[in-house]
Amino acid sequence: DRILSKTSVLRVEQDAQRYFESRMRAYLSAHRFHECLNYTFLSQSTVEACCGAPAASVLQLENPISAEYSHLRPTLLPGLLEAFAWNQDKGNAPERLFEVGRVFKPASQGFSEQLSLGFVLAKSPVFKGGPGNGADYFDAKAYLLQAVARLGLNRATLLYKPVPSDGLFWEGQSVAL
Repeated sequence: DRILSKTSVLRVEQDAQRYFESRMRAYLSAHRFHECLNYTFLSQSTVEACCGAPAASVLQLENPISAEYSHLRPTLLPGLLEAFAWNQDKGNAPERLFEVGRVFKPASQGFSEQLSLGFVLAKSPVFKGGPGNGADYFDAKAYLLQAVARLGLNRATLLYKPVPSDGLFWEGQSVAL
């Protein structure tokens, strides 16, 4: 009998994470998405807006570097939306942003760390006389399903779960995959 050591299991997990990261980066970059790299910390008010005060207390750091970065992030979306808004304020018009990064979810014993993918697909206004981009929900869904296929997963086996209203998503209008 062969017994896997803890090191072997860790190596397999790391290989799977690297595979996920590289496949998603390659796929989204090839489809004109721009990659963002954000801090894994957020402010208390942002975390409370995303997932409520009870979850924010679990994700609070004991020794934060500043009040602006006092909590672990439960989602990639605040950083992506902030990057999108910052670029718009500077006159840039990114229509597609993505991030592959770690998020932290409240768990029975503190929190769990998860690798996550987030992307923002926006309609672009008319610039310099050119037509705008008509990106919508169906475009986002198509990119997501193609990304899943790129990982070699069968989309028929995907589980779609309704996302409860938590301040960031609208109940009945959002799903988790």
